[in-house]
Amino acid sequence: MYDLNNFLSISRVFGELSTESINALSSVMKVANFQHHHIFTRQGSTADALHLILDGCVELRAMDDLTDEELEPKVLHAGDIFGQLALGDNMPMEATAIGISKTLTASLNVEEFKKLKLQYPAINFSFLFILASQMARELQEINANSRKRLN
Repeated sequence: MYDLNNFLSISRVFGELSTESINALSSVMKVANFQHHHIFTRQGSTADALHLILDGCVELRAMDDLTDEELEPKVLHAGDIFGQLALGDNMPMEATAIGISKTLTASLNVEEFKKLKLQYPAINFSFLFILASQMARELQEINANSRKRLN
């Protein structure tokens, strides 16, 4: 049995949550193993869960919507999350997420998140912070790529 409570309590994403919130979150997350090359999400599709990587690596691959060029892949490791847009209202995934090793994840589906955020506002705040941080990083990347094209 995996000690998800401990992992959540020391993670950079969820470590600031109260013990009560961590217990609530871990009680609804599903821990599962996936084989190498497992496809978690596809770019443009709607996912149904956020994934927290507990062990292994996942690669995010995406095509630039404007140029149809493949963007540089990003590799995620233990402690990283992906699929967080699934917790929004049917938002399309920005990348295809593929396991590049055997991967152990804890997933939180949309329905469980909706229940949790009403009862535990701090959990909702954590996810809003995650989304805001992701959007800021992506805007920085878009700006950097735009500058490269102009030069």
